[in-house]
Amino acid sequence: EVLRAKVQFAAGEYNLRTIMVTSAEPGDGKTLTSINLACSFAKAHHQTVLLVDADLKKQQVHRYLGIKSPYGLGNYLLGDRSIEQCLVWPGIDKIVFLSGGETLQESSELTSSPMMKTFIQDVRDRYEDRFVFIDVPPVLAGADTMAMAQLVDGIILVAQTGKTSKENFINSVDLLPREKIIGVVMNRETVPKSKYYYNYYR
Repeated sequence: EVLRAKVQFAAGEYNLRTIMVTSAEPGDGKTLTSINLACSFAKAHHQTVLLVDADLKKQQVHRYLGIKSPYGLGNYLLGDRSIEQCLVWPGIDKIVFLSGGETLQESSELTSSPMMKTFIQDVRDRYEDRFVFIDVPPVLAGADTMAMAQLVDGIILVAQTGKTSKENFINSVDLLPREKIIGVVMNRETVPKSKYYYNYYR
């Protein structure tokens, strides 16, 4: 609830609707943070929340949700399916899910393509009060996240205490547009709760 309240405040302050969640390194908890944010907003908001798995090389959201995802964002970007054909209702009230779909090892061209820009603009503008949370790859895993960072309204960076190196965290911040970073989530390694730092860069 604290995380949702902080993000909602920042979203209202800066008119943010498309928010990507990333991390410096794999295994820092970005995917669970994305899912938890989507669920929390869905409970508190009267409009549906769209949860997107844009980690096209290593899709995990559908595994956590326990659902199949034969088609998704990758299929749309390849021109195989429309967005409407890829959307899934995962059985959680007021959440619509777009899986990564087909796994793509060479995904950077697609994430920086005009179709991706069109997709982000469409999901942002289709419903005036809908929030879109996008799980993207770790910053240091390749060029995909930097391309996505140019398209979204805001960025949440996840790190894990005792795991994420200070050097990698700083390098990740330097690679992202700092004015878009609305906060940092510090996952504590041995405690099932997180500590949240918001408006740290704004």
